[in-house]
Formats: sequence, structure tokens, C-alpha cells
Amino acid sequence: MKAVFGIVLALPLVILGCSGSISIGEGEPETVVQEDSFQVSGSPRLVVEIGNGDITVRSSGGAGEVRVTATIKNPGKMKYQTDQNGDTVSVSADVSSGFNINARADVEVAVPEKAQLELETSNGRITLSDIDGSVSAKTSNGAITFAGSLEPESQNSLRTSNGDVDVTLVNTPGVKLDAETRNGKISSELPITITGRSNDDQLTGDIGDGSSSLRIRTRNGAITIK
Repeated sequence: MKAVFGIVLALPLVILGCSGSISIGEGEPETVVQEDSFQVSGSPRLVVEIGNGDITVRSSGGAGEVRVTATIKNPGKMKYQTDQNGDTVSVSADVSSGFNINARADVEVAVPEKAQLELETSNGRITLSDIDGSVSAKTSNGAITFAGSLEPESQNSLRTSNGDVDVTLVNTPGVKLDAETRNGKISSELPITITGRSNDDQLTGDIGDGSSSLRIRTRNGAITIK
């Protein structure tokens, strides 16, 4: 595992010691970028839990490595850590004490094929692109965007309290869909065999052979499937 630190802010510059940190500007929260990489095998599991910040996950296009990049604002107020246990990589970030609106961590991860994703943030967007595996994603305030394929027979969930959910299914043989929004509309560009509810804010049915399952929930937002 390797870590690289950097600070990106506005002029003037002050270089501090040999830690790789740069503090820029007086009175402004500093921003630190930390990069870590982990060697994995098989179908690795990624667990990301952050209190305030965006989560972005994409395919690395290969196998054997999970790469994590965290952009941490006001790091003195944040507790950020990464860990590996076998083929499970964990990332966590939260305010170290009390509440600080200026403290956040935006996490970007590149994962190999067939990764199992478990993602949660309290305040932030979740964006997934070129995914090939299974996913459980939850945010209290933020949109969720998924593009990729779901592993057959996998159980998948996308959930937000406030935000739209956009799903683009690629090379997915089938999905058993259960979607619901309280304040918004559901639309699908894919043919669905209705097996339960079907109206503006509820939709239950099968896409293709329904070999995997996808549960989508938002309280305030639209749901789009294509």
C-alpha cells in the first residue's frame, strides 16, 4: 500500500516539512489528497462509509487491484482511514468530533471486475460507472447514478432520501425491479413485464429474465431506467 499526500488551495504557498503537504492561503481549510492501492483477487468487496462527501466508483478495466483516491477538506477535523482484510477493502471518513460544515471527504475508487460494492454517505452523490458486479448504495442527501451490468442472481439496492436515481443497464440479461418514489415519477426506456404495481411513483416487474434483483427507493426525486 502506498500513500501520496498533497494540498490544493489558492496562492500564496507555504511548503511544510517533508510530509508531502502544501498549505495554501491563510484562514482557509486545507485540502489533502490521499491515494492508496490494494492487491486483491477473485471478486473483491469494497465497503465505503463516509459522513460528508461524494462517492465515485468505476471499473479499473482489469483485475487484481483496488485504487482509492480521497480528497479531504479540512483534514484536521476529519478521521479518514483505509483498511484491507483479505479481499475486502474498507474506506471510512467522518468528522472527528462535533459538526463541521467545512469538513468533508470525496472518495473515488477504481475496482476490478465482479466487485461487490457496499457504499454509504450521509451527504453526497454516489456515482457508479462501468460497474460489473453487485451494489448496495445509500445516501441521505444526493443523487445516485448507476451505469453498468449486474451480476446474475445478485441482490442490489439503490437508496436515497433526497435525489434522483438514474440507472443505465448494460449487458444485463435480466433484472427483477422494485422501484418506488414518494415525490417524483418513474420512467423506463426498457420493456418491463409488470408483476405488481405500475403507476407514476411505483413500478414492480421483470426486465428480461429477471435473474438479478434491483430495489430502488427515493423520497424526493425521479427514477429513470434505461
